[in-house]
Formats: sequence, C-alpha cells, structure tokens
Amino acid sequence: MSLTPYLRSWRTTPLHDREVIDALVDRAHEAPSGELTAALREWPGSYYWSEEVDGLHLVLTRPTYKPREAWAVHALLLVGALITMTIAGGVFAGVLTGDITGWTVRGLLRARSGPAVEDAELVRLVPRAVLEYIDREGLYR
Repeated sequence: MSLTPYLRSWRTTPLHDREVIDALVDRAHEAPSGELTAALREWPGSYYWSEEVDGLHLVLTRPTYKPREAWAVHALLLVGALITMTIAGGVFAGVLTGDITGWTVRGLLRARSGPAVEDAELVRLVPRAVLEYIDREGLYR
C-alpha cells in the first residue's frame, strides 16, 4: 500500500544501508487517520512523528539492499586478460606459432625420441594414420 495519498510532500535521502523519507502529512490525516495507520502497518521499516512549524512530519526509514561487487568476476577477467596478452606477446615475438590448435601436438612431436606411433599421448591426440604419415615423411624432426 502506498503512503503518497496521505502526504503533501516528501524528500528522500538514500544512505549507505537505508533510505530515510521526511514527509509532510496531509492535514486530513494528521490525527493520524485510520487509513494512514493501516498503511503504516505495512511499511517495511520504522517511522516516527515530528511536530514542525509547517505541520506534522512523518519520518520513515527502511533498509535497502546494496548488491555486492563481483570481485571474483573481475579477478577472472584480469587473469584472462593477462593470459591473452602473454600468448599474443609470444606469438608476436615468434616464440609461439599463430596456430593455437597445434601447440600441444607440435611440442610433443618435436620432443619425441622414437617413432610418433609409439608415443601413447600422441596416439590419444592424433589419428594413427596421421602419425604414420608424419613418421614416413620425417616431419617435425
């Protein structure tokens, strides 16, 4: 239920963890009226009355929800940016090839000591026919 029909004017002040509303009560509801009392029962926070020169004021407070910062997301984005910049620097420096999909396989092929078809990890990553072709043609030696 809204309190606006019972008020002449109001100002809202947002604070860190709550909202404070200073409202000037309509003269018809200064007693306070039954409708205003019923509306105040539904108010989610606390309130108090203040007698001022310009009339009866109702000061309402209610807690507000402030969403937390997503620091974990920011940290993951930072790590992702650093990894991406490192890879790009390696590509530009010529340390890494521009074809990212072949880094693991090429590294394993260059590091092998015997035929490619005898390396268990290579057999898991590359089809046997391709490994036989690499051995037959003497590639990546």
